[in-house]
Formats: sequence, structure tokens, C-alpha cells
Amino acid sequence: MSSFVAPWLADSRRYLKSPRESAPRRPARFVAGGAVIASLLLFAGCREEADAPQEPVRPYFIQRVPWAETGVWLKADLHVHSKFSDGSHSITELAAAAVRNGCDVLAVTDHADHDRDGASAEYFAELDAARRRHPELILFAGLEWNVPPYGGDEHAAVIAPINPTERSLLSGFKARFDDYGRHEKTKDPELATAAIGWLHSQSRSGAGDLPVVIYHHPGRKRAHTMSLVDEMVKLREAGSVVVGFEGAPGHQRGPVNGAYDQRLKTIDRWDTSAANVGDAWDELTRRGHHVSGAIASSDFHNRENANVSDYLPGEFSETWLFAPARSSPGVLAALRAGTTFAAHGHVVRQVQLKVSAPGLPRPAIGGEILRIAAGTPLTIQVDLIVPDVDWQGATNTMDEVELILISSSSARPLRRARLSNRGASSCRHTLTSPDGAWSVRARGRRVVADGPDLLFYTNPVHVLSQSDSLSTSGRSAASLKSDDHE
Repeated sequence: MSSFVAPWLADSRRYLKSPRESAPRRPARFVAGGAVIASLLLFAGCREEADAPQEPVRPYFIQRVPWAETGVWLKADLHVHSKFSDGSHSITELAAAAVRNGCDVLAVTDHADHDRDGASAEYFAELDAARRRHPELILFAGLEWNVPPYGGDEHAAVIAPINPTERSLLSGFKARFDDYGRHEKTKDPELATAAIGWLHSQSRSGAGDLPVVIYHHPGRKRAHTMSLVDEMVKLREAGSVVVGFEGAPGHQRGPVNGAYDQRLKTIDRWDTSAANVGDAWDELTRRGHHVSGAIASSDFHNRENANVSDYLPGEFSETWLFAPARSSPGVLAALRAGTTFAAHGHVVRQVQLKVSAPGLPRPAIGGEILRIAAGTPLTIQVDLIVPDVDWQGATNTMDEVELILISSSSARPLRRARLSNRGASSCRHTLTSPDGAWSVRARGRRVVADGPDLLFYTNPVHVLSQSDSLSTSGRSAASLKSDDHE
């Protein structure tokens, strides 16, 4: 089995352990040949039926999102700070601002520094008060973790499920694993993986009640973002709680975009790991590690500050989740599955990247993995809604939509399409599937005359495309049966 395919199987296996949140089982029959494919399908929970007749290979889902046809859209800001670390606002004020700006979801991720009050009793008392005042808002407790062994230079969010264990989980994590102020003699290069392993061990009922970890502003203090690849792989191998990174960092209102004041700068407000075709996001995808880069946060600290001035939660940066339900478990399930897109400036709504194939019961969406025969004619489609006005009330446009193809050997732009209308739109591209494993992601652009442009990004759809001529253990193709897994 190729090194490119193997991580996909691991991701699929972890995903299949997630809780059953929606959608009934819909068994799908398919045929596959080849030891590689047979192993892959058995790994995904399939069984072989003896003496089945030979048929042409039909497309099927290796990894399926059960809510693909029934999900709900939720607007989120997953990275803000309150007065309990270095923010200027109370949690109640942040929640009120998020609601005013149309957020359904907010995560208050105060710094885990030992001299801050994130995850303290006072923090949770105010969080509970804000939940009572704004019951319409799904309000998560979280921490901004100082990732070992970097002291305070590299950060990641730890977002806890809303349940009775959130207090002990976050306070215990902070005490054990935060790296701020740690003396050089006590630094442990394996502390980060131990931390992820500890989080992964906290489940009481399966992956559905685990926290999620999102790497923050990955290029802010790096010499090059490709160094993120091995770090993300190592963390994800320690536990499936690591779901992605901020493709678009916060601090979008200040004089230095994203507060990227060192070697790397943002590109049209996005981290180079996402904006540069072939950079860290595509390299992770190319290696078969499915992580979300379609996350845009405010990183709100202060509204008015001489050095760093931020947009309020939901005011400018948006992460949109396509979730099984409007609930805490639904939000976390969407983050684990990668059913998100992210945008700046309120320029787009309900973006859905889809891949259709003859014989497939429905199109695949972002986060899903398809198995198809090489040479299958495919339609890649981006559905979206372009609002009449943007975040400032100005006339809105979406000038182009671009597809990016990632194969086992490279990443490249596949197609650009011009848009000229507002409202519901679709862009389509037909493609004959090549042999091998590949993925496609999308981005859209509203051109701003004096820059930077306003963009959206989707997460990829993944495809395993192989020849039908393989045999299974020297026999003809075997008929296999797969069930949906929630």
C-alpha cells in the first residue's frame, strides 16, 4: 500500500469511530478488485461476500459524511480572548458581539499561560453567565495552548466539548502541558505528543465527546510554513483530536496583517500554508493527511489599540460549519469531518464543493473520500450564494472561483471560472479521473482595487481512483458491502 494512501485509511478509521449524530444507515453495494482496495475496504468496515458475480466497479464512499444532504450551516469564530488573559472585553461582551454579528458558535480561547486566568473558576463562572444570557449561541470553553517545545512562540486552540468535564479537562491540560515559562532544563521535546495523547484519552463514550485542537497562525513566527507539515503529522499521529489549522489568522484590522511581523507575510490575508498552491496544506493533503485549513478567526483581543486592533467576533472573519445539528456535538463533528469553508468580508454564503460521478448516489462534499475507477468522467462543482452586500454594506461581487488539484506528485491550479452575478451560483468543471489518489479544493476571490483581495477557501474532496484490472488474492473481483458509519 502506498504511503500516500495509508494515512487516508487511518483518518477514515478514526472518523468512523465518531458518534452517530444523524442520518439513518443507507447500505451501498459496490465491487472492488485488488489487494490494495480489498484491504482498504476491510479497514473501513466492509465485508467480503463469497461467490459473488463479477460486475464493473461502481463508485462508492470510503469515508462518508452522514449529514451531507441534511446538514445545517453555522457561523463560527473559534479564536477570541477575554479579560481572563490579555483581552479587553468580558466573556459576556464577546458573546453579545458575536450574536450581533450573526455567529451561531463562539469559542473563548484564553491563553493557557500559568500567570493568566484562562480555565479558572472565575472564567467558567462568567462563561456560564454568558450562556444563560445568550442561549441562542453555542459558547465553547477553550484555551490557547503554548505548544511545546516553543515556549510561547507557537499556539493552538484546545476547544472542549460542552459537558460536565470541560472544567477539569481544560484546567488539567493547562497544568500538565502548557509550555509557557518552562525552564530549559525541564523542556521535553515529546511533551506536545504526550499532550495530544492525553486529550485523546479523555473520552468517556467515543470520539464524539473529545475536544478538538486547531493550530493557530502557523506562519507568524516560522521561517517557512513547510516546517508545519512534519509537526502536524506528528501531532495527528498522537491523537485524532488535531483537526486543522488557521488558514486565515486573526488580527486583520491592525497595521500589520495577521500580526505577521517577521519573515513570512500573509497573502491576501491568508497564511502562506493555504494561499500558496503546493505549500503546507497541499503537502499534508498530498501525503494523505486530511486537515482543515478552511478556518478564519478574529483572534480578538482589543477593539482599539496602538499596536494590534482587531475586528469583533464575526465582524469580518467567518468560519462556516456544515454540521449535522445546531448543537455542541454537531459543531465538533463538523470540525472533525472537515465540512467547513472560511471567508473574509461576508462576501459569500453556503459554499459547497462537490464531486459527482456516474453511479454515485449523490455528490461527494468536502471531507469525504471517494473510490472510483480510473477514467471515470467526473463533474466538479462549486455551489455558492453571493450576497448583495458585503460586511460594510457595499455592493458585493465574487469575481472568480478557482479549483486546485493535489495529486501524489504535485499541486496545481486546475480551472478558473469568472462570476458576474449575485445570488445562487454554480461553477462546473468536467474531468476524466486520472489513476491514483488525488484531491481537489476551491477558493474564490473578490478583487479589491487597492488590495488585499477578499477570498474564501473550502476543504478538499478526496478521491482514490484505480484501475479495474486488479485482482484480489489471485481471484476475480469480489463483491463487497459497506454500511454508512456515523
